[in-house]
Amino acid sequence: MRVVIRFHDGCKADILAWLARLPGGIEDRRLFVDHAVDELKRELARTTGRPPMAEYRDAPPPARYWWKYATDLWVTYTVTDSRGLFGARTRTIDVFSFEPVPPA
Repeated sequence: MRVVIRFHDGCKADILAWLARLPGGIEDRRLFVDHAVDELKRELARTTGRPPMAEYRDAPPPARYWWKYATDLWVTYTVTDSRGLFGARTRTIDVFSFEPVPPA
């Protein structure tokens, strides 16, 4: 199965807010965030969007996953499966936000 990971526009502001909360110099924080986002993509691809600690929330719609990725960072995303012309399966993971606290 092919896994596609997409980050929506709102994620950029969330990542910048996370970057601002981190200790250290700006360059160290940028390197850390770059590495963390790369690892996030790898883990979502490896687990096809279902890491063991992710919580599935189906209310309110749309159904989303919340995952405590770091001490002060919750990721929210959806998982959608589709089939291509010749039956090839694709799982699309749409990341919508990075929040410092879990959903209510």
